[in-house]
Amino acid sequence: MHFLMRLNEAHFPSSHDVEFFTTVDLALRASYGRRNPGDARTWAVIGKERPRLDGGHPAKLIGVVGVPGAGKSQLIFAARSIYPSQIVTHESFPNINGPFAQLAHLSINIPASGKLVDLARTLMLSSDRAMGTERFTEVLGRTRPDASALFDEWLQFAESRFLGILHLDEVQNLFKFETLKKRSKKSDGDRPKLRIADDTALKRILTLSNTSDFVLVLSGSPDGMAALQTRLSTAGRFVVGGWHELHVFDDPNDKRFRGTFLKPLLRYQYVRDKLVESDDLAITIIELTAGVPRFIIALWIAAHRVAFARHASSDLQVDDLQIDDLKVAASLYLTPITPAIQALRSRDPALMRRYEDLLPDDTMFWSGFWTRISTGEPPKPQAT
Repeated sequence: MHFLMRLNEAHFPSSHDVEFFTTVDLALRASYGRRNPGDARTWAVIGKERPRLDGGHPAKLIGVVGVPGAGKSQLIFAARSIYPSQIVTHESFPNINGPFAQLAHLSINIPASGKLVDLARTLMLSSDRAMGTERFTEVLGRTRPDASALFDEWLQFAESRFLGILHLDEVQNLFKFETLKKRSKKSDGDRPKLRIADDTALKRILTLSNTSDFVLVLSGSPDGMAALQTRLSTAGRFVVGGWHELHVFDDPNDKRFRGTFLKPLLRYQYVRDKLVESDDLAITIIELTAGVPRFIIALWIAAHRVAFARHASSDLQVDDLQIDDLKVAASLYLTPITPAIQALRSRDPALMRRYEDLLPDDTMFWSGFWTRISTGEPPKPQAT
């Protein structure tokens, strides 16, 4: 059971990983090509003593989109983890006396408020945590900080530490969408209306994509990324920099599903008599999870728990995993996300418009799910 619980951190590499890492690495190396620390002009730009170097900026705005649970964060984490370290300590560095700590990459979730002041605070806290410093302790203690000044202070720090990649996740937090009730009443062709949570935050992110020398990776749900392109006219920048869309597995015969996900998943069976790959198994998994990777992992763990309980209550010496265990697990543990699964499988525009609201937040449903699975506590009844 202890090994099984580690599966909630599983990431099965695929061709998407290679494609995304290539996109990031090309943009990263191009961005560092413009920032030679041995050139005094580079430090003059960082110190705001002169404008940025002449010439066009390399492509450095990258987008990753997919429904919650499709694996966006894991894909980006895997790409970042290929680099040796988040903090690179140089024993000597041009124009610096003594060792120099470089911040190679940083990843944060855009705060739920979508406000610039909270974004700046989060960037500062994450930077201090990564660097092991208290560089921003004093400024974070201010009761009424100026949001723009706060963001500018962090930005100058990031540039002076030669930040390579900045990943901003949960882009949808920059927007406030119509209520579920209003969205459900719209016709199939109507685009949901949205409100910008904080126009200043959006403008500063756009400015970063235009003027900063580090690579900016933005990721989020389809609604959020579509809204970002509409409001900021970023579609062209994504096309040049890189656009990666993660699709769910909607076909049980898809080679990508059978070969790069189901096959390695089958290795993680903690029973004597294991399930083998079959059409029936593939079809069952897709039907119960809509092919969302996170849901599949959750179902797999829950099915083991069901199997363990079945073994304990049987008079026979059984130690196996059955397809029926998956079905029982779905009925016990995945009921809160059943409407979302049905919407995703239906491809009905009216239902699909609702699915973002039907996928529970990680801090809500999923934290409770893992607790129930690990302790064996039965699921609580769900309101309809």
